[in-house]
Amino acid sequence: MKIINRLIRLEFKPNNYLFYLDSAAIKEWHYKYHEYHHKVKLEYDSVDNFNNRDYLPYGILALYVGYNSLKINDLLRGKNEPCYSSVKDSLINQISVLDQELKKIKVEQNLVVIRRIPNLAFEQMIDNSREFLCDKGFLSTSLDLSYRKDNESVSAPVNNETLLIIKVPKGQTALYLEPISKREEYELLFPRNLKLIIEKRYLIINNNILITSVFDR
Repeated sequence: MKIINRLIRLEFKPNNYLFYLDSAAIKEWHYKYHEYHHKVKLEYDSVDNFNNRDYLPYGILALYVGYNSLKINDLLRGKNEPCYSSVKDSLINQISVLDQELKKIKVEQNLVVIRRIPNLAFEQMIDNSREFLCDKGFLSTSLDLSYRKDNESVSAPVNNETLLIIKVPKGQTALYLEPISKREEYELLFPRNLKLIIEKRYLIINNNILITSVFDR
C-alpha cells in the first residue's frame, strides 16, 4: 500500500519506529514474550483439574483467542449482555484477569501496529470532536502491516472498512497472543479504554485509512 510505504520512508524510519511487513521478522521479535508465555503455560499444565485450568491466565487467554473475545468485548461495550448471571460473572472474571495480565509487559521500543474494522465500528469509536478514538473493549491489533484478514480471519479485500495504523510508544503495556492462538494473525492486544489520537485520515473509495497514535495521558 502506497500510504504505508510513504509513512515508512518519511515517518517510521526517521523516528525509529519498529514495523513489520512480513511474518518472518515478527517471529524473531516475539522472543521478548517467551518467558511470560513459558511461565503461564507451565502454571496451566501443572493443574490436573481441567475446569480449574480455565481460571488461570493461560486458560483465560486461550478462551479469549478462542472467540470469547467477542463475548467479552460485547459486554464491555454494553451489547448482547448474557442472559444468565453465571455466564456474565464468568466473563467479568475473565476481564479482571486480562486487566492484570496486560499490566505485566511493556513494549521495549516504539512500534507500529494495524487494526481492520468495519466503518460502522469506526463511527462508534470516534468522539464528538472527531479527533480521538476510544474503545471500551480490549484493542486487538496485528504486528503485520500487510495484514488484511477480516473478522473471520479470512484474507479478503478491504471493503467499506477502516484501517487503523497505530503508532505505539515505548513503555505501553501489551500482550502478544500469537503463541497461544497460532492463527498467524500476530496479534498484539492492548488494554481496554485505550485512547487514540487521529493524526491523518485518508478516504479511498469507501474505505478509511487512519494514522493514529496512542494518546499519552
